[in-house]
Amino acid sequence: MFQFILSKLFALAAIFGFALIAAANTNANMRVYNGSSANDRYSFVANIESTDPMYMGKNCTGVLISDNLVLTTANCLMSGGHTWFNPQLMSVFFGKHSYKVHQALISDKYTQGSFAHNIGLIILASSVPSSTAQPVKIYSGKLNAAMDAFAVGYGITNDKMKYPNSAQVALMSILDNQKCFKYPQFDSGTEFCASGESNLCMGDEGAPLLVPNAKDDSVALAGIASYVVDSNRNAAKVCSNDDEQLVYFEMCISWAQWIANVSLVNYSSIVADFSADGTPSGNDDYSQVASNVDGGAVEGPLTVINTESGAKRAIHYSDFNSASLIIVFSVLLFFQ
Repeated sequence: MFQFILSKLFALAAIFGFALIAAANTNANMRVYNGSSANDRYSFVANIESTDPMYMGKNCTGVLISDNLVLTTANCLMSGGHTWFNPQLMSVFFGKHSYKVHQALISDKYTQGSFAHNIGLIILASSVPSSTAQPVKIYSGKLNAAMDAFAVGYGITNDKMKYPNSAQVALMSILDNQKCFKYPQFDSGTEFCASGESNLCMGDEGAPLLVPNAKDDSVALAGIASYVVDSNRNAAKVCSNDDEQLVYFEMCISWAQWIANVSLVNYSSIVADFSADGTPSGNDDYSQVASNVDGGAVEGPLTVINTESGAKRAIHYSDFNSASLIIVFSVLLFFQ
């Protein structure tokens, strides 16, 4: 009898380990690689972390666009494109300051298991004071080929697989759409691509690509990092400085109206009125850039709010991923 139970325990442990590995493999993130440290000027860049053991410490990058709104990717908020991360186990950091997540939203046009319409919005449980971070506005000018820009994100900085204590900056250059179409699924209406000596690789979805205003010292948000494509037209699996590696970004101005609609913020409060050469952007410039995606939002689970009666949120089916189902099923088999 003892040997039978022992064999069952070994089998259960093996299955549990497999489940954790499977969960970890769903968390292929993007990382800024060979970048330089960012300073307090980019305090609006957020480090998004999850302590959910089922996801083996998922983390990515986001950007503060309003006092309680953080823009990131849908892939940052979901596992495998279909399972929401538990908002109670997520924290959003601005430097050493941590904020809880109230709820997350993604576009209802997001395609599960792909990078199409890969946009997500985090609603924080409390506002971020200006003394901690000031929101960055969305760039509304022309995006021209060879335009200088820079990405800021958290993650592995070199081939030693070490994580930095502060956000990293990667200088990049925006490319023309012809080069971006190297990846067949590229959508020129909502995306653009860039490359540089310091690239992004697995680990930093949601890293903002910023453009400077030549007239003053301000910057604006052009895009958020969505995915990386290598010279073989495949998603890059390793960090490299290959000049042929392209980073694809969601074009934020395309999503500005959607953000305003689903978050009930004023459109003009999140959009910057300047172009990269320091001149105000006119209507003609804006019309050439924006494709204003319509549609609604898919709401993620809410953070549990304890009421006076002690009521708690009901468990959603999406709170479970494949790993947790494997574990539950294994436990049931064990006790049969």
